[in-house]
Amino acid sequence: MLYFYHAYSTLNLTQSNEVRNIDISVMTRLSAIELNDTLNGIFIYNYGSIPAHITEVIIDNITYSINFTLEPNQIVPLSAILGNNYNKNTAMELTTDMLILNVNGVIETIYF
Repeated sequence: MLYFYHAYSTLNLTQSNEVRNIDISVMTRLSAIELNDTLNGIFIYNYGSIPAHITEVIIDNITYSINFTLEPNQIVPLSAILGNNYNKNTAMELTTDMLILNVNGVIETIYF
């Protein structure tokens, strides 16, 4: 009986986490606005209903660990999200048209 209770509890916990991730991904809406191919010319816009807490950004196969919260209806340049994780004295040109973000614990891919 204890085995079945544990198996049921584990299944419920797994399903709850999956539903939570789906809810977060539905409420989190990010888009990229590209003015040019530099970090200062690409803006990230949160048009979702909840804050987007970004903990990781992958650009051109380089992973940046960050801690940035983008509030609903806020738009910021990608350079502000990365903070001090890149050399601000160089205009870093992106070679890809895709960003991978870890937002609220869910992996999001943004194309621009």
